Amino acid sequence: MSSSKRKPIPPVAFAKALRETAAVARNAWIKDGPLSVYIRKSERMFVLGKRVHTIDVANVTVRTPGQGLFTLYLHGVECLAATRGSVVYVENVIDERFREFFRRRGYTECEGGFGTRSFYLERK
Repeated sequence: MSSSKRKPIPPVAFAKALRETAAVARNAWIKDGPLSVYIRKSERMFVLGKRVHTIDVANVTVRTPGQGLFTLYLHGVECLAATRGSVVYVENVIDERFREFFRRRGYTECEGGFGTRSFYLERK
């Protein structure tokens, strides 16, 4: 079966893949079929006014947008962050439609640098 026709990994399995990647790498591209996500482990001072561990979603490519794939994978990132006590940080969200998507999911908007907007989600 070609990778473009593969079914997406369920969120729990994707979270497992993220955990395994995060255990050995500071940053990585995670690819599954039509979706590629570049993530990194980081620490940020400006988020929440204190030093926090973050899982950064730095770049996302979806070959077939509008299918809910990114939502599925973002859930996996959120699950991983919750188990690690980390904050999900999404860099440089340019498109207003995606900005609204993150607001609806409970993300807080912040300055992303160079006039762009970024978002973070802290689970309590």
